[in-house]
Amino acid sequence: MEDIKQRVQDSIKRSIEESIGGGFKLPNIRQSEEAENDEKTQPKDLLISIHGFNGCPYFEKSVQMAREAFKEFPDRMKPPNIHFHKSRQDFQSWLKDQKVIDGKGHRTSPFVWVGNSEFIGGSDKLFDWFLAKFPNAKFLKRF
Repeated sequence: MEDIKQRVQDSIKRSIEESIGGGFKLPNIRQSEEAENDEKTQPKDLLISIHGFNGCPYFEKSVQMAREAFKEFPDRMKPPNIHFHKSRQDFQSWLKDQKVIDGKGHRTSPFVWVGNSEFIGGSDKLFDWFLAKFPNAKFLKRF
């Protein structure tokens, strides 16, 4: 499928170049897509925000993951923004009242998002997100 897509893109590129004439060359479409994908997988200044309650093992795991990610990639991430709620009830109250992030019905600890509004989910979703953004990260092997 990828080969067909590339052949179509190359054909379109040749057609445009021929219609413009004068030796004009468009940049390679594949290179542009790779650069765009690199930008997506190599984010700059990411801020991970995590809310959860003390004693929740999933919250603790998420906090540890975010801290380890920052240690390994300090040039690509900001220190994680961690919010410790003193109890499950306190966390549930915050979760019900918070209007900052659309949590898509998320009701458990932790509650994780990136930047100003990109909802991630809980601990497992955070792991998946890190794996997608930092596929060769050493810290992921510990989780």
